[in-house]
Amino acid sequence: MTSGNEFIIEVETRISIHTVTIQFLCGVAIRELPWQFIVDFVEEEKQNEILNKTIFHPLCKKYSVGVLYQRSFCKKFIKEIEDRNQVVSESLCQHYVSLLSMENTPYSYKIYYIPGICKFVPILESRNLLSNGTTGLNTWQGAKVLAEWCLCNPGLIKNKKILELGCGAGFSGIMTLKTCQPLSYTFTDYHSEVMSLLCHNVKMNFDAKFCDSFTEKNPSEIDNLKLFDIDNISVKSLDWTDSDDTDALIKENGPFDIVFAADVVFDPAILNHLVKTVRSVLRHSTALNDHNKKVTDYPFACFSITVRNPSTFELFLHELDKYGLDCIEMPLNVFKVFYFDGSSDVKLLKIVLRL
Repeated sequence: MTSGNEFIIEVETRISIHTVTIQFLCGVAIRELPWQFIVDFVEEEKQNEILNKTIFHPLCKKYSVGVLYQRSFCKKFIKEIEDRNQVVSESLCQHYVSLLSMENTPYSYKIYYIPGICKFVPILESRNLLSNGTTGLNTWQGAKVLAEWCLCNPGLIKNKKILELGCGAGFSGIMTLKTCQPLSYTFTDYHSEVMSLLCHNVKMNFDAKFCDSFTEKNPSEIDNLKLFDIDNISVKSLDWTDSDDTDALIKENGPFDIVFAADVVFDPAILNHLVKTVRSVLRHSTALNDHNKKVTDYPFACFSITVRNPSTFELFLHELDKYGLDCIEMPLNVFKVFYFDGSSDVKLLKIVLRL
């Protein structure tokens, strides 16, 4: 019979191994993985317990987690094993050698865990922060902050029509759709390569036929997918500099109750167009003309902004004021769902029309 202490230790071990899996699959920096726990498994007969939850995990095999990332993990694990005078298992050696001969591709999957629904969500991203003139091919921390806000405020989102501006790889919207039951969600971006990546990720997570037929392939070979509508989900191209483009989108998919945007406030040259787009969307809400609606039902925008340049952020606030939009800063969630560098200054703003 297992003693109480042994049971507690076993549960703690399972939780810790699960944490290793979550962090590994979503690409937490190798140096930041919980090595203080992993080194407890350096003995040869125990190594596979860690390997089966990381490099040999079924999701890692299916979705092509980055070759360079896997290689770095194996190298670090081997070093920790050898530093403790233990024997490296044959399976670890063979996998590391095979990784050395593999070409690292421009794209790879990060697989994020949502604790509320206990599900993993695959997102294809670029390995490079800047690629082909755009930053929209990977997930930035602003998107994670926005997604966390949504996960903690599902009542504000349920049965609402949502428009996301500059959604990049689609992280915030995909997480929101998985957990918050909006009435509809319209993803928008403009860069052609971003649109292809976005379509891939949305289809990967919501199109059953696409998921059922998915097989592992070179992640750099992103399908040139057409824009589409699946049930209550739409992916559309939107040019902020073209007011007719915005009007056409509102007519086809709106009016919208909420506008989301994450890490789109970085280029002073486009802030004027961005703010005018937000104002146009909010002005078209039917709630403004419904006297039975409460003020809390009025449309609003939620922007998650990483402040890299204070003068750019101040210019954004100035543009909001100039076009009759008020904003308040909302507190960030204390409960962290996703892993990201918390040292940067992130602002979460609620933006409304000035009445």
